[in-house]
Amino acid sequence: MDFFKWLRLLIGLAGKIDLARLLKLPDIQDSGDTQAWTACVLDAGGVLTELTPTDVDDEAVAALKAIVEDDEAWAAVFGFLQVLVTDDNIVGGEAPPLVQAAGEKLDISPLLIVTIVKAIAELIKWLRDRKADK
Repeated sequence: MDFFKWLRLLIGLAGKIDLARLLKLPDIQDSGDTQAWTACVLDAGGVLTELTPTDVDDEAVAALKAIVEDDEAWAAVFGFLQVLVTDDNIVGGEAPPLVQAAGEKLDISPLLIVTIVKAIAELIKWLRDRKADK
């Protein structure tokens, strides 16, 4: 892709993504703030999936948005996310019961939810550490 195509792409994305919100880390103690930030991350992901010819990434973002938009599912995910962000020693290959229930309710693999929540926790920790280093 040439420079001008990239530039047009970036300008187009800037109008669709709330970059300021995306770059402001959520207060991990505040469910609503973390939920809004996660929704913003997914909105950015949704914009990026529009650029690909496949439907799988669109479906993945839609499934994740379903979790964020469902209060019961979000409560389970948020509790697990808090533990992952604050406890570096967490391990295990099983979804917590509330996450299992949320997965069953939304017909999404609980282990997939665990994997995604772990990825979001790592993103938050990475951004937090980069911010602390500055």
